[in-house]
Amino acid sequence: MASQKLRKLLTVREVAEYLSCHEQTVYDLVKRKAIPHIKIGTSIRFDLDKVIDQHPIQPKVINYQPPINIISDAGKITTKEESKMRKGSSKPQQGRWNTESGTIFTRVTKGGVVRYVGIYYDADGTLRENVLRHAGNLDQAMVELNAIYNNEFRKRHGIAEKNKRTKFSEFVAENVTDQRLRTKVLDFFGDKWLDDITELTVLAYVRKREEAGAKNNTINNELIALKKTLNLAKRGHYAVDDQTKWANCQKPQEFRDRVLSEEEEERLMVELADHLKPIVVCALNTGMRKGEILSLKWKNIVDGKIILEARNTKTKKQRCIPINSTLQQVFDILKSRNGSEFVFTYGGKEMKDILTGFSSARRRANIDHIRFHDLRRTFGTRLMRNRVGIYTICQLLGHADVKMTQRYLSWQSEDGAEAVESLVGKTSEPRYIQGMDENEQPLLPLFTSRVS
Repeated sequence: MASQKLRKLLTVREVAEYLSCHEQTVYDLVKRKAIPHIKIGTSIRFDLDKVIDQHPIQPKVINYQPPINIISDAGKITTKEESKMRKGSSKPQQGRWNTESGTIFTRVTKGGVVRYVGIYYDADGTLRENVLRHAGNLDQAMVELNAIYNNEFRKRHGIAEKNKRTKFSEFVAENVTDQRLRTKVLDFFGDKWLDDITELTVLAYVRKREEAGAKNNTINNELIALKKTLNLAKRGHYAVDDQTKWANCQKPQEFRDRVLSEEEEERLMVELADHLKPIVVCALNTGMRKGEILSLKWKNIVDGKIILEARNTKTKKQRCIPINSTLQQVFDILKSRNGSEFVFTYGGKEMKDILTGFSSARRRANIDHIRFHDLRRTFGTRLMRNRVGIYTICQLLGHADVKMTQRYLSWQSEDGAEAVESLVGKTSEPRYIQGMDENEQPLLPLFTSRVS
């Protein structure tokens, strides 16, 4: 039993390996009582969890090197090993950082998506390369690679992970910034332990929100935020109940179909302030999101096209939108007056939001239930009515899937009438009309497009 426990404790050498320091440094920490340790006879042993709590590895960048250089010493990856691993790889690297947990570099996919990739040694000493899927920036990439390092270190020395236990409110306060968790979700789940949040608890929350009159989409968005939080806690080795079937908890989704009519557009443009009119024109002629429009710079307008960089789009993919003649005229006027790097400004400065101005103009124009994002839906619907293919609309809107585009297209009965009427003149003359009296009832089907 004692030997079993002894195998689960770290030696001085293993602690030095974990902390990336010399063994003598560990002895100095022990002498100063600056690190938790256990004395077994003349030996010194360490509990990894206590070491992590008091001396967590801070994932800091040691140095930066451009892609053409190979990192060797600090990252524990030699030139020979790197070359062997990279054999046959043609994907370009954008940058490389050497950290205490391994090496991080970025790649840009064909779709323009920036991916962070980590190189590290696993528990068996094999060199591994994995995409850090949860990393959106360098800091998150270092945290994720550090978690991988800790996990592989535990596997190498046969140390079981101890799941930490905490309350939902404490975890949110320390780790989560999602605003959807700051209201009703936190009020309901705040005092509960993470592993006490089960499917029954979630269903009870859904019923409570329904009784309060919350809309289905609101409830679903709150559940998405809750699910992401619990998944984050699970990756952080907190005790979490992972048996919840979230599909059973979600409500049927409600889709908006509100689009701006041409008559409403004219009324709205009359009431809009001068600095807001170009923004609305841009939204109606490009389908860009509000954030994409407000962050648009002159350098993004090239050869009659708007080039949206991957980091400024919701899907993290580069997007190209052609500029029509109406919008080009607006850009020409703004260019002659604007000395800022941003296309749309107020008082020469970048605009952060236009919610107040747009809402006030909408009320003055007596237009109900319209939001700025509905201008994006209006753009897609007008393209559909002009018989533009749905795949083209999907690319212009920057959707990853055509199914999402379908939610943005508002179909009306008038559209069906025009579609049916479009068949007239494109088919041959109906056979039953030839040589038939007006009052005679046909025995054949009344219409056919087949040539007789």
